[in-house]
Amino acid sequence: MKKVTQKDIASRVGVSCQLVSIVLNNSSDIPRCRPELTKKIIKVANELNYRPSRVAKQMKHRRTGGIGILMKNVAHVEHDLLQALLSEAKKNDYMISLEQVKDDKPNDVVIINEEVVDGIIVFADINQETLNQMDNIHEPILFYNTYKQTGTDVITCDDFQGGALAASKLIEANRKKIVYLTYDSPTHPSLKQRKEGIEGECKKNNVEFIGEICCKKSAQYYSEELAPEIAEKLKNIDFDGVVLYSDMLGTHFYEAMKILGKSIPKDCSVISFNNSGLAQFIRPRLTSLYIPYETIGSTIINKVVELIKQENQTEIPSLQYKVAEWDSV
Repeated sequence: MKKVTQKDIASRVGVSCQLVSIVLNNSSDIPRCRPELTKKIIKVANELNYRPSRVAKQMKHRRTGGIGILMKNVAHVEHDLLQALLSEAKKNDYMISLEQVKDDKPNDVVIINEEVVDGIIVFADINQETLNQMDNIHEPILFYNTYKQTGTDVITCDDFQGGALAASKLIEANRKKIVYLTYDSPTHPSLKQRKEGIEGECKKNNVEFIGEICCKKSAQYYSEELAPEIAEKLKNIDFDGVVLYSDMLGTHFYEAMKILGKSIPKDCSVISFNNSGLAQFIRPRLTSLYIPYETIGSTIINKVVELIKQENQTEIPSLQYKVAEWDSV
């Protein structure tokens, strides 16, 4: 099928190509065009299924029409989140260029070196050498879920709100002695922020917050040593509600409860973060907090587009958690 051009529209309406271009590109000269003629041009463009040339738009606005996303490890990013980003970018008429930054090649980043995008989104904590390169580029940069940047545009999850929400669900279940179970990662502020949210909600409701119990073993992967470690730390504590830092702790915590001879949720209610497939796989299914991927995708893309266009600047939002109600509370 032959591609419809502005010349085709001009011929159908009986006006010049210049006038069609003014109308379809939302030029400041539109007020000079009669309203009824503007409507007719737009109507004919829709009837002919006109689609503007991306190359022509780039030449006109000196933009690439691309948004770059830098990640340390693409495999750690959920497929549904990538789909949400792609979908929202398409709505805004942008393409996504995804690049993984390698620690052994911090200066070999195409998105930065070749300036092939209009704006850049940085996921999590990438190499400092790569970050240093960004000081020399002109495109706007938006960081997501990283805490190392100061004086830059950063979108983060509201972990204080998340901690408070988790505690409130346990309190609603009439739990009176709450523990926060996490792992040893003192450099990540989300650990502290969730703890502060839990502690504040407990204090507000006159519920005892026993405190944070930190596992030495990482919970990123399954470890036979972690469940006994958790059981050992909890065996002399009187508790009836637990907030887990992430779903990955769920399997280990459930095994620890078996070691202690306790039942979930009869003896102890438990709530976690992320709402991953694991939360729905283990039994009883793990009630978990999460932020919808659609919310993350739309917030990130719309903000970086706003920065690119340098118009209608709004405050950078903090993403709010929701609860996926399952069986463990």
